[in-house]
Amino acid sequence: MKPKNILTFIFGDWLLLLLILFMFLVACLPIPTGTASPSTPSPAPSETPTVTPTAQPTVCTVTATALHIRQGAGVEYAVIGWLTRGESVSVQNQRGAWYDIGAGWIHSKYCEVKP
Repeated sequence: MKPKNILTFIFGDWLLLLLILFMFLVACLPIPTGTASPSTPSPAPSETPTVTPTAQPTVCTVTATALHIRQGAGVEYAVIGWLTRGESVSVQNQRGAWYDIGAGWIHSKYCEVKP
């Protein structure tokens, strides 16, 4: 007769089955990626600067390799798209250092404005 290990000797074969089931269930859990889901509402900014409409439509050309388009004027808002270097967009409003381009907000540091 083959000797059993201490766990199966004390608790029987059901403990081994429970252990295998637990390991299977843990392996099936989703791995969190750290990104917010699209349905997660964006937090409200702590301080809301006033929106300054531009007198005439201004064209902004992206100077960064990739520029995030955000839901609101701030990094705490979700990324909803991006622009690439050389793309031009029309600036409709400005809030602090952020430009409203209609589809979302981009940071003014990464684009060159041409009136």
